[in-house]
Amino acid sequence: MQSVVSSIPVLKLSKNVIQNMLLTCGTREILTFSTLSNRSKSLAESLNLYAAQIRVYIGHAVKLEVIHSSERVTLTFYNNNEDFKIVLGIPEEITVDFESSETWRNRGWTINDWSNHLVNVFGWPSLDFVCFEPGFEKYDLESIQKNFRVFRTLTISPRISNELTVMLLENMLLPAHVLALQKNPYEKRLHLDKIFLQNLTHLSFKSVDNNTEFTLDDVLMSNIQFLFLSAKFLPENDVNKLLKLWRRGMNSKLSYIEFIYPADKIINRAQVLKSIEFTEIPDDVERRIPCFDSEEEVSILGGCDFYGQNGKKGTIIFETNCIMYFLVWE
Repeated sequence: MQSVVSSIPVLKLSKNVIQNMLLTCGTREILTFSTLSNRSKSLAESLNLYAAQIRVYIGHAVKLEVIHSSERVTLTFYNNNEDFKIVLGIPEEITVDFESSETWRNRGWTINDWSNHLVNVFGWPSLDFVCFEPGFEKYDLESIQKNFRVFRTLTISPRISNELTVMLLENMLLPAHVLALQKNPYEKRLHLDKIFLQNLTHLSFKSVDNNTEFTLDDVLMSNIQFLFLSAKFLPENDVNKLLKLWRRGMNSKLSYIEFIYPADKIINRAQVLKSIEFTEIPDDVERRIPCFDSEEEVSILGGCDFYGQNGKKGTIIFETNCIMYFLVWE
């Protein structure tokens, strides 16, 4: 490594000088610099950068994407192996895309090495999410599991077959805390009982066909903190029952639930709030409340407030004629 350092004049400069220089660089330049040596990586890490997201896409190719300072840098990994079940190991070639495309020769790092490097340099405890796209089946599933052991969100393209989607749910869901689906891969109702048994905090199910039936019992049996649901089959009187049961102490972990109805739906607000004593806040009144899964605050406009037996405040907001959400805050 000493020979590498001595051949790169900039690494002979002091730490402060290099840090100030890096702060003027873009995301791709910082990433490139961080790969030069152990010292360059440490210097990049010392900037305490924080990427908006670090994503993995697994389809016809494997891609790692960093979104930082409104810049998106994508690393695409290639192997010349034409076997059907490709084991994710050391890629032979890497294409880096940001405004223009360039090819890097890999220095012996595995894809797991690259993902760990991005996480360390850009300030994430783990990968943000892993997205499976058509073509992923060319890769060996066990090697995918070994390379991506820790990530926050699992999302599966609706263009993947039902059979393969079920296989991914059975094999890749365990590490995730967030699941995003756009279709029901099962023959009848979505097997929420299986999904709810996982270690999930968020479930987003925004069906592209809007034909999956969610019932009040499905929502009540969940222990999930954040729900985003296509709610075609969840009538307003069931939402009303849910709010009343929450007031009595059920679904105590619930922090946010979003109900998305078909575009031609007009939500019956009176039915949603029937027999609930609430305070209506004018639509032009903005309030700052704690963000649900970070230390930041978010703004809400208007809403109808009521309280649960545990003293927590619940607010239901009718965003449009066909979308409403219920949030819980102190």
